[in-house]
Amino acid sequence: FPSRRSSGLLIGSVLPAAAQQGPPGEDMLARCESCHAPGAGGRTSATPRLNGQSYDYLVGRLSGMTSGLNQSPHSLQAMWSNAHQLDDAARRRIARHYADLPADNAVPGPQAALGRQLYEDGLPSQGVTPCQSCHGPSGEGSDAGPRLAGQRRDYLTEQLWAFNLVARVHGPMNHTAMQLMPGQIDALASYLGGD
Repeated sequence: FPSRRSSGLLIGSVLPAAAQQGPPGEDMLARCESCHAPGAGGRTSATPRLNGQSYDYLVGRLSGMTSGLNQSPHSLQAMWSNAHQLDDAARRRIARHYADLPADNAVPGPQAALGRQLYEDGLPSQGVTPCQSCHGPSGEGSDAGPRLAGQRRDYLTEQLWAFNLVARVHGPMNHTAMQLMPGQIDALASYLGGD
């Protein structure tokens, strides 16, 4: 059994770590939202919506921004210095804040029927698995796969092209996007995207 003195040290060492799990400061959120818009709802085709993304995905993505090995040029330009200024606790606080915000809903566009078929069935003849196997049956995302439902339509299109052209590196997504024709990319964005 630990002595009272050693258990006091243990409690003292745990409390500061727990305190670091509080909400991010207003200055930190203002910096995020200067590009990602208030509530991180996305401002342009280059800035994704963060609201409603999974906590684990956001933590992983923020950590990944400190490595140039698999990021798109735009991500590196926009996020490299910001990500390097955050320690692990700050990344977790930001991720928790945006994961807890309500997500935008998908607003299916005119090509949604084809997009839904691609999303649910993939392209079996080309070895492309259904998108839902990583991103969830309704595009809600998973620990490793981002939420796609309600993401900005123009952002989804841009990212699929980045994977298609290997301007953004992620093995499974590169393979998938390289099999897609331009109309199929548009259809997936039409099915999943929000306004």
